[in-house]
Amino acid sequence: MVGIMLQRILGQERIFEHLRSLISEGRGAGSYLFTGMRGVGKWAYGFLFAAAFCCEDERQKPCGRCRSCQAAQRFAHPDLQILFPFPNLEASKKKVTVFQFSDPVSGTKFSEATGAEVNRFLQEKAEDPFRMVRFEGKPNIPVEVLRDLRKFLRFSPMWGGNRAVLISDIENMAHGSADIFLKTIEEPPSNTAIILTTSYPEKLPATVLSRCRVFTFQSVDEQRIREYLKLYFGGEKLDYRFIERASRFCPGMARALIEENASELRDVLLGMMSAAARGEYYFERSLGKNEPDFNVGGAGLNAVTLMGWIIRDIIVMRSGGNVDDIINCDRAEIMSGLANRLSVERAERFLGEINNIKLACQLSNVMPITAFRHLLTLIKREFAKPSIS
Repeated sequence: MVGIMLQRILGQERIFEHLRSLISEGRGAGSYLFTGMRGVGKWAYGFLFAAAFCCEDERQKPCGRCRSCQAAQRFAHPDLQILFPFPNLEASKKKVTVFQFSDPVSGTKFSEATGAEVNRFLQEKAEDPFRMVRFEGKPNIPVEVLRDLRKFLRFSPMWGGNRAVLISDIENMAHGSADIFLKTIEEPPSNTAIILTTSYPEKLPATVLSRCRVFTFQSVDEQRIREYLKLYFGGEKLDYRFIERASRFCPGMARALIEENASELRDVLLGMMSAAARGEYYFERSLGKNEPDFNVGGAGLNAVTLMGWIIRDIIVMRSGGNVDDIINCDRAEIMSGLANRLSVERAERFLGEINNIKLACQLSNVMPITAFRHLLTLIKREFAKPSIS
């Protein structure tokens, strides 16, 4: 567990060495904002920095051996607190507090089902800190929980050393929460590091951005993400190229795509498109057979997203790009055949319609099945036309 939780940096050495230097120079306290693409590992790096800030070893931080590091790895450190968006399940059954910093008597209460989801998040992060944990309900960070955290921070650290707070995905704070927490971000208590993460800094109030030291984490290289995937999924001979490129070389997103069967679903779509181009009856049967497979998952994966990647690749290939430039490079022969069915102009129009479907799903609560049916209609319309090559 030490190796996974406290020693896996995965290509972010430059940023993390800078963060370590801040700690060693006595300048680690303050407010931080970690930004980067979804699944790049902001939570993992935030936890790593929090553990390093609280570590009691003077030479190596985090050491993984001291009392502080051992407690951090069990999520049992009284001075290393974690907060993240979570779903409020069975909202009327307010029985338990769900975060360590909430006072068990006066703190905000939630249902036991909500507490179970919070614990599941921590368990999955303990197994793999890069993992993108999915909730069934809509998660957010309630105002009341932030008030609990502010009360907790009024007291001195229980172990007398440094204290760290990691708050992830802060764009999901409930309305008004940022204003409540702004004073704490602006003037954190002494010996305290507040680490915020977001994939969407443009959604945050300018006042939050201006009060934090901002660190942007970039995607990792091909070798490192392949090592990560082999660690959790094995397979020396497995072809991870599609997953690597679709995830934009972000470890957590790559894992989510594998767990949501992205390669298999992509192949189903390619089969539908090829069948439509050949005018086969298989395409007409695809609707009822494959609808259940294309629900939205933790990676935001659905048929519309996958189709967007395919059409984007067709545009690249029709514009003179080669196989090495596309996401679906592991299906080069199929992609070449499909690219012969569409001109750049038609492909760009098709991609625009796909983006409209995605927007409708986001803004109008369009059901995935409805979006999938419309997508099938577009496939039939475009790929049943004569080849343009």
